[in-house]
Amino acid sequence: MNFFNNISLRSKLTVISMVSCTIALLIAGFSFIAYDYQQTKVNMVREYEIMADVIGANCTAAIAFDNAEDATEILASLEVEENITSACVHLADNTVFAKYPQTHDHKVLHISRVTDKNSHYAPKHLELVRDIILGGEKIGNIYLEISLKPLYSRLQKISLAASLVILISLVIVLLVISRLQRLISQPILNLATTAKQISDSRDYSVRVLKTSQDEIGTLVEQFNSMLSHIQTRDSALMDARNELEQRVKERTVELEMEVIEHSRAKKIIEISLREKETLLKEVHHRVKNNLQIITSLLNLQSNQVSDINTQELFKDSMSRVKSMALIHEQLYQSKDLAEINFSEYVGCLTSYLLSTISGNFDRISIKNEIDDTILTVDMAVPCGLIINELVTNSIKYAFKNNEGGEIIINFHRLDNEKVRLSVSDNGGGIPESVDIKNTNSLGMQLVHSLTDQLDGELYCDVNNGTCFTIEFECENQKKDRKQHVVV
Repeated sequence: MNFFNNISLRSKLTVISMVSCTIALLIAGFSFIAYDYQQTKVNMVREYEIMADVIGANCTAAIAFDNAEDATEILASLEVEENITSACVHLADNTVFAKYPQTHDHKVLHISRVTDKNSHYAPKHLELVRDIILGGEKIGNIYLEISLKPLYSRLQKISLAASLVILISLVIVLLVISRLQRLISQPILNLATTAKQISDSRDYSVRVLKTSQDEIGTLVEQFNSMLSHIQTRDSALMDARNELEQRVKERTVELEMEVIEHSRAKKIIEISLREKETLLKEVHHRVKNNLQIITSLLNLQSNQVSDINTQELFKDSMSRVKSMALIHEQLYQSKDLAEINFSEYVGCLTSYLLSTISGNFDRISIKNEIDDTILTVDMAVPCGLIINELVTNSIKYAFKNNEGGEIIINFHRLDNEKVRLSVSDNGGGIPESVDIKNTNSLGMQLVHSLTDQLDGELYCDVNNGTCFTIEFECENQKKDRKQHVVV
């Protein structure tokens, strides 16, 4: 089937026509041969039935007088018939009365196959039986065996003749079809050739010549009409493309000018941003330096004071100033001048607080459990001051008699979009008589004030040591340092 699909249209038409004619001729030839064969068999049976009746009539007297020799002589006259291979006369009781030739072995079984129909075709011969009647009474029958060589010879000749007729007819049909199929194939081939030419050259002005008024002519007419529409559309598209190209060129020039202006403005903005960034870094640097100067002044002033309580007040003030200075120091070192890494900031702050009190590194440890969080300055300053006050109180008052201990700082985001800041220690805890909400301690007052500034809530647990917890909303907290997602 693939081969048939891939051959040319002319070949397809030729193959279809030849196959159809071949089938028709073969059916006609086989029908003729079959009819002749059957008719020849009928004529043969009829011819030899007449001959058998004649021989049977001649043998009537011999059977009546029981003269087998006369019957044998009558059968011997069949020698002139080449096709009769044997013959036999039977009596009414089917016993052999006479036979031809004499050497042939005739038995009753010879007629058992043809008794009902009087004739029987075997593969190589025809068997025929006819009754011998005398006075309306059957006195015997005659059996003939006729060779079928003449029948087969005639069948062979008829078949050969039919084959020659079919072959000659097919040759004639092929010649006729090879010319007639052009009436159908040639216009279609012209149409296919023109379509390929148009496909290769993109020239839609080519037309196919219409040669008939049939369906192929209609196809050619519609094809030419389609080409006209395509040519019109192609011309319109070419005009539109030329116009579009011109507009693109003009727009490209405009865009190039806009890009140049944008690049120029971008450079100006970048220069301005770098200047502002440098200025902002310088501001943070100067604020840090000024805070360090304030810390140094407080330190110098504390050296002039002999009162221990006053010196402690100076140290507390120094630590508060230092906590703010650390923020500006980190902002100065950070790429983002408005936000800091709160975890790193808390680490620096706690290390500073431990170092300000002698001996703390040996007996007190601070554990920071801080999410990797980015905070703005507005959030980092109050949180740092709160941690400064609470850690300072724990270092000073939680561990008595130089006992060791641990301070834990937690800063985590909660599920309700709040954050929790807690500072806890495992020291002696705050006495129950002390009311943290109403106290004269400047540090605790500062913690309450900063908690209100954050719009948070302060909780204190003194069951196992002391734990201060503050929960507040932190809109500027960021979950991820890389993505800088603000919480």
